[in-house]
Amino acid sequence: MATFGMVMSFLLLSSNGDTERTQATLLQVSRKEFEKLCYGDSFVNKDQVQKICEHYNITDEQYAFLCRIMNGESSLWISNLPGTPQAQAVRQLLVRGISPQDIAKTVNMSIAYLWATCLGIKPEIFGFYDTLNARYRIHVESENNCVYMDGCTLQQRALLWMISHSFNNLRKDSLNKMNAILESVEPDANPKPARRATSPIKMFLQSRSGMPLEAFADRMAQETEGEEYDFRGACIRQGHFSKPELSAVSRFLDLSEFDAICLDYCNKLSEESICLPVSAILVTVQQKQLVTLLQEKLPFLTTDTCESLFQIITNAYSTSVGDVQGRRMIRSYLGHEKGGIVGLFLRDLYIGEVPTAEKFSRMLGVHQSSAGRILRGEADVTYDMFRTLSKSCFCSELDHELLRYACYLNRRRILLDMYGSNTQQKLIAEQFQATLLELNPDEIYDIRQILDKAEHRRFHEVGQI
Repeated sequence: MATFGMVMSFLLLSSNGDTERTQATLLQVSRKEFEKLCYGDSFVNKDQVQKICEHYNITDEQYAFLCRIMNGESSLWISNLPGTPQAQAVRQLLVRGISPQDIAKTVNMSIAYLWATCLGIKPEIFGFYDTLNARYRIHVESENNCVYMDGCTLQQRALLWMISHSFNNLRKDSLNKMNAILESVEPDANPKPARRATSPIKMFLQSRSGMPLEAFADRMAQETEGEEYDFRGACIRQGHFSKPELSAVSRFLDLSEFDAICLDYCNKLSEESICLPVSAILVTVQQKQLVTLLQEKLPFLTTDTCESLFQIITNAYSTSVGDVQGRRMIRSYLGHEKGGIVGLFLRDLYIGEVPTAEKFSRMLGVHQSSAGRILRGEADVTYDMFRTLSKSCFCSELDHELLRYACYLNRRRILLDMYGSNTQQKLIAEQFQATLLELNPDEIYDIRQILDKAEHRRFHEVGQI
């Protein structure tokens, strides 16, 4: 294809709904004649160039620039490439003396599409980085994909946590909806001085101990006197607690199984930042945009905006899968506690009593059989169900988010995105899925110790984007 054809292809990629027929009509030529112009069998006159510039709202200089770009001038590419991950990879190859034509040929795309990919107009094709790395051994520099939570509310922190753990399973349409909501958020130009947001771990300790944090810290300091950590100092920091400190709190408060899980969850929400699990190899345009918007606007999200984003995420993972008799029998045979995560939450809320399926159905506004499946952990809780249940239980701010967390954990199926994983990682995932119900408490403890380390690297250390 001639340079003119490449220019028209790029303008087509960056347009809103234009087709080759549209471009042929614009130039007042037939489709066959338009193809001749694109492939250099005919020449373009000045009037036709003027029509193109007027239609796409570009100047003659911009048209000439596109012609030089599409002609594959390496120096022009290097000086005008943006900072996208795709552009980083292409810039490395250009500096090494590899031409844009060779790069485009390697990944089996046109120069026009390659340029559009570098600009972020179009996503990279499947295997873009794999193909370039296999031939040229590229290296993409890392960027900060951390979102800092200093001064954020409990709801904002919970939203970021759920996004980070659902990130790779969010489809393009869900990401577009979330980005549209975040783009509409306008940061307050003259924000009023606000009190420092209470950390989730402080809220949990005050709620479960029934005493001010200072008094609780004094009691814990007495209980842990002589041990290797300073619990009083940890309470003053109101930040992240270590594993030994969490264990001491759990023993002192005599927490139930679910409350111990919630303690660990609140501890994670009290981190200074959460790193979203994206990499230069796997990131899409929509994912990169979501990361950027969250970094800019997370502290400015209102309650209603957060709930709108929560609804999109919940609808993305909620499947409402019914019961499977075989799974029920296996759970009973192995002695697993009959009750889903939502059932455990309600048990603690109702002081040791799990509501009956009949009562729970009235709380949810669903049929008794559906309520029973949810209580047993055999069906997902939709967003509307969660809102209804929260109102029925008269949940506080903390319990509202803990209930949301319980509904998230209660989901019937967990999707694993295996793209980019090697053979051993796929084998582990397959074995884990097949043997999950066979694991005893000691084995689960050992596995969780390993996964906790990996989780900290994934979500609380600067990764690549």
